[in-house]
Amino acid sequence: MKRANAFKWPHEAWLHVAFWLLAWLVFNSPLLDARVYSLKTKLGTLWLPSIFWTVCNMLLFYANALWLMPGFLRKGKPLLYVALLMVLLAAISSIEAYSDRFFWNLYIKDREFWFDRGVFFQNGLYNACVLLLSYTYSYIKDSIQYTQRQRQLTEEKLSAELQFLRAQVNPHFLFNTLNNLFSLARREKAEGTATGMAKLAHLMRYMLYDSNAPAVPLEKEVGYIQDFITLQKLRFSESHDISIKFEVLGNVQAVQVPSLLLIPFVENAFKHGISFRQASYIHLQLQAQPDLLTFIVKNSLNPHAQTEEYQEPASGVGLENVRRRLALLYPHKHDLEIISTETKFETRLTLLLP
Repeated sequence: MKRANAFKWPHEAWLHVAFWLLAWLVFNSPLLDARVYSLKTKLGTLWLPSIFWTVCNMLLFYANALWLMPGFLRKGKPLLYVALLMVLLAAISSIEAYSDRFFWNLYIKDREFWFDRGVFFQNGLYNACVLLLSYTYSYIKDSIQYTQRQRQLTEEKLSAELQFLRAQVNPHFLFNTLNNLFSLARREKAEGTATGMAKLAHLMRYMLYDSNAPAVPLEKEVGYIQDFITLQKLRFSESHDISIKFEVLGNVQAVQVPSLLLIPFVENAFKHGISFRQASYIHLQLQAQPDLLTFIVKNSLNPHAQTEEYQEPASGVGLENVRRRLALLYPHKHDLEIISTETKFETRLTLLLP
């Protein structure tokens, strides 16, 4: 895994620039400087020493945050980390002490600079503050990166699971539709076969090219359902008492939905609701509003669903997968109501649209 950059331009880098500029201004202020308060040039400024001290603080800050902590402390080498930190502190403190003497002799020539405990104490206090800021920065940055990685993993897991659920739907339907078209072709070589093949081509094109998009216009999803219904009707004849209705209300062009979200309800209705032995029905109603989508599927229940030859074999694709997709795509923004009796089955899906 590649290590993340220290900061990303331009936003975070400008925060660093602003912070160190502020630190330099603090060092450059005779009122706030506590290290060598008597150092003043004729202009009344400490700009040269303050630049040097700021560079020393930056060296200590970034060496600890970007090298020592990630390279040793987080890799389970605390003793080596402490040893290297002590070496770094000793080097920085020595450089600062000799720089104090240098600038003292440069600006104040009537008195000699003396090394004493006070000088090393002040330098140590400054360095302790810099290290504390370095630790704080490092842990905050690690926390942010960890949160971002977790969010990315969650999104990748969500995407993989949705792709898996879609993959379960597509081959199942294509397999059974091809079987239906094959049976039809054996019975009659007529216009029905060509119509069925054209509808199947539309469905395959939609599943191959549109289903991978995060969302599609509701108009395309409606077209997919209509083509699906047309293909299913190829199995029926005029002698069968079957009523199929699909009512669409509202502006389906202005609404976006995840692809293949509604079709499992329709598949379920055809699987369990159509009978060749008795009257049966499937009634669909889709209502699209700017912020609300309602999809109602009503169908009769066929008591011979598992024995009639036209029925599709059982599959792992069902309402449970629909619930999982809804939970992933519309958490706390959907309602799925299922009403089942001995003679009819009804599903009501309501989505709060973004």
